[in-house]
Amino acid sequence: MVQWVFSSNIGGGGGIKGTNRDLSYESAVFHLNSLQSNSMTIKKVQERRSIKPETNLEETAQFLKTLGIEVSQLDNLKIIHVSGTKGKGSTCAFVESILRELGFKTGFYSSPHLVHVRERIRLNSTPISEELFAQTFFEVYDVLRASVDSISAMPAYFKFLTLLAFHVFLKEKVDVAVMEVGIGGEFHCTNVIPNPTVCGITTLDYDHVSVLGTSLPEIAWHKAGIMKKDSICIGVEQPSEAMKVIEQRAKDRECQFYTTPEINQYNFPSNHLESILPGHHQMTNLSLSLQLVRVWLERTKNNDSLPSLKLSLPSKTKILPGYSVPKAFLNGLKKCSWKGRGQILKKENITFFLDGAHTPKSLAFCNEWYSENHSSSDNNVILQVLLFTCTSDRNPTTLLPTLKDTGFDIALFSTTRLKPAIDKHLDSTNLNASENEQREKCEANQKCWKEITGK
Repeated sequence: MVQWVFSSNIGGGGGIKGTNRDLSYESAVFHLNSLQSNSMTIKKVQERRSIKPETNLEETAQFLKTLGIEVSQLDNLKIIHVSGTKGKGSTCAFVESILRELGFKTGFYSSPHLVHVRERIRLNSTPISEELFAQTFFEVYDVLRASVDSISAMPAYFKFLTLLAFHVFLKEKVDVAVMEVGIGGEFHCTNVIPNPTVCGITTLDYDHVSVLGTSLPEIAWHKAGIMKKDSICIGVEQPSEAMKVIEQRAKDRECQFYTTPEINQYNFPSNHLESILPGHHQMTNLSLSLQLVRVWLERTKNNDSLPSLKLSLPSKTKILPGYSVPKAFLNGLKKCSWKGRGQILKKENITFFLDGAHTPKSLAFCNEWYSENHSSSDNNVILQVLLFTCTSDRNPTTLLPTLKDTGFDIALFSTTRLKPAIDKHLDSTNLNASENEQREKCEANQKCWKEITGK
């Protein structure tokens, strides 16, 4: 029999306590996975939020208050908040790596994870340890669980991790928190941030259309929702119909909005950027990250030792100028590691080309990157194999055609489930789609590939 003691204190081991409790990392992952929503629950939540979507932010703020965190305290994290469709993770990774190289203690929150959930919450680029994850997980979980009547009233998986990230970053007293938005922006739980130091918007594309809308202006409206009064937002160039929406939202929010210059407007201490950043498309993300770092240093008054980076805002032009990039910035980029994005792995006689492309534009860039780095004339190449998966809310007919002329000999279509049986103790467990839905997605992928290639 487990005996529970309820407390509202998050520090000093407060929360729900019990005898013989399992407070291991595996137990923390199990409890976290119990907060995942199945496909039916997700549909119900989407229906409810389509009527009153702002409840997501209200709930997040209330959960923070339950944890003893006022939203105003998040300003202490000097947050860099980034939304967009393509390149969010890469941009955030570049920013974090540069600031870490400059000596700042960094917090980095991103999604999804590739192998283990700890990848989502990083300190100085390193995923938090199993020990720290378990300790802080139960600090947060116990207090929240004590405040609600049932497990169904607990914050869902992603929202819980967002709350946990805020808790960890405040507890560890990071100098800067780089926060990547998940889906959208306006109603996303990370948008509880009241006064970000600087915001960024990466390239927009068609993704999560069931939630964000089927047009770029609709998607742009959501992504631009992270803008705040008296803040600064920097975005990359977008199609005119999307840019009009972003500029109008900036005006409505009283937020200064600027766009990034071309990469050739910077002076780099090295001309070999391609060896550091795979893919031409990363140059857009690089320019955005360089501007985010510059504005962050300016607004936090940390650029005294880097006088060449001083910038007078508001600028006379909406396009920010390039600048001479300090060597320390390049050193930071060299140390940046963002696995699963333009990554090449060699295992014995097999070469794996790994990328998380999930929109039509990003898959086109991925295909270009693969073609440039792989030669079908190589005598050692026996087979080219495509291993492809996409989640239930993405349409293979908008993705697979990009790959039809690449020369794959075999195409394999997989689910997101790695084990035949669900084990909630595993980081890889995904309950968002049922077994039938995942199988149907694989069959849809296979059918689409056969129709466009005849194979």
